Amino acid sequence: MTAQDLLRNFWMSSPPGRLSPWEQAKALGLREASKELYEGKANIPWVCARLTKKGGGQPQRGSLQEFFRKVDDDPDWFPGKHSGKARGPKPLLTPRKRRCIANSAMEAKRRHRQEPCVAAVVEACPRATMNEATGQPFSSNTIRKVFAKDCYDLDPEFPWKFQRPLQKVALPDSVKQHRLAMAKSLLGMEHSVSWWPQHVVWIDPCSTIIPGSQNQYDKMRQAWKGYKSYISDDAKLYSPNLSASPTALKQITWESTRVNWVIVLARGVVHVEAMPDGWKVNGDALAAFVRRLPTILHGMLGHEARLPRVLFTDRGTGMYTSGSRVLVAYKAAVNEAGFRVFWGDDATAQPPDMGDVLLHETAVA
Repeated sequence: MTAQDLLRNFWMSSPPGRLSPWEQAKALGLREASKELYEGKANIPWVCARLTKKGGGQPQRGSLQEFFRKVDDDPDWFPGKHSGKARGPKPLLTPRKRRCIANSAMEAKRRHRQEPCVAAVVEACPRATMNEATGQPFSSNTIRKVFAKDCYDLDPEFPWKFQRPLQKVALPDSVKQHRLAMAKSLLGMEHSVSWWPQHVVWIDPCSTIIPGSQNQYDKMRQAWKGYKSYISDDAKLYSPNLSASPTALKQITWESTRVNWVIVLARGVVHVEAMPDGWKVNGDALAAFVRRLPTILHGMLGHEARLPRVLFTDRGTGMYTSGSRVLVAYKAAVNEAGFRVFWGDDATAQPPDMGDVLLHETAVA
């Protein structure tokens, strides 16, 4: 770039909506000319009408008067000089208020496991969230910008983003502690790695809804899509792009049928045993299934196979009470069929929320 180009860029360039150095010099010249024309008084509107801001338009009277005051107060002023200070009014949401809002939101999430919420921050920090110009709290969008710029979980370099988590279900601290206690209990049993596939059978009663009409099938299929799908920006309200009710996959109607089945996992082999009509998940039903379990296992592993005899399940209905005690009918059938329950009569050591850990749950998924 030549010296002429550099000189031209200096005189003619400026941020949008502001006067270039050339227009600033022109404004000073027009002010002096207006004083000659109007008996020694500067006609500011007359000057404004003859200036052009970057991008078009004339400056306002007040902003031009402020410009002249700045020039008159600075003996070293020259066209294009900038003090480095941010122009415009001071922000009402000061850095101190931003820190208070951010600390409140991060504390609520870290200590109380609460999802950051504008209403909760306004309640916790009434002074920091108050817009002094209006006497009302700052808008929700303004406070959410603080969440996105000033808040973080671990490292300030990675501020919060409003995005989907990697897992849908969070684990409370109490469940984590329970799992840790169970892990220590299992390690204390000192079972070898090969013991588990050789001796353990994983079972779990499940059910599936079979749609009986096209209408029910369409509802279930839309619910299967999950939370994300391919959607055009201009068709977000288009009916096929909307989320379906999750109850379509859980509740039966007169159009559908619920089929009960039990998954069996042993030595790396998965089997699904369909239950008869009218089968219900209770102690007697699970007891009847366990009596058939040796036959099912022989069909899976071979008629001459030595069967695994330890049953590992979740603390579900039909096997345990709400207090983690094994049901009498179920326990009697287990003993009669030559099996034993892994935890014995009391499964308190096993947390109730184990859907992401137990092997049979993974097989079902």
